[in-house]
Amino acid sequence: MEFFRAEWMWFAGLAVVFILIIMNEIKSVRQKAFVISAAKALQLSNNDEAVFVDMRDADTFKRSHIPSAVHVSSDQLATKLVDGTRFKDKVIVLYCDSGATSTEKVEKLRKEHANLSLFSLQGGLNGWLQTNLPVESSKK
Repeated sequence: MEFFRAEWMWFAGLAVVFILIIMNEIKSVRQKAFVISAAKALQLSNNDEAVFVDMRDADTFKRSHIPSAVHVSSDQLATKLVDGTRFKDKVIVLYCDSGATSTEKVEKLRKEHANLSLFSLQGGLNGWLQTNLPVESSKK
């Protein structure tokens, strides 16, 4: 017992690290609940049950994007997704380049608008390309 009293700062630091690890794992599990695989997203899109929304900048969207994807800038997502009749009764698959930004945005939007069926594409456009799925480019 004397050892714990003498080294209390080390044990406090260990407790903080342990708590941070647990919080990180909980966040990771929560984010995975909002992530959809490329195969599942494609299946929903083919059945006209989903729409792909590209949240990258307009120039990057023009260079390459998922076929039938619509471009909505990051700052307009909330208003266009909530007010847009185009997205009504559809699963919305949001994507960026790697999936990190879209996952954060999905988590935030789901808190604000629980009625939206909103998911982030696993791995973003890079994950889509890794599964050898097609992309297209705008010729504007």
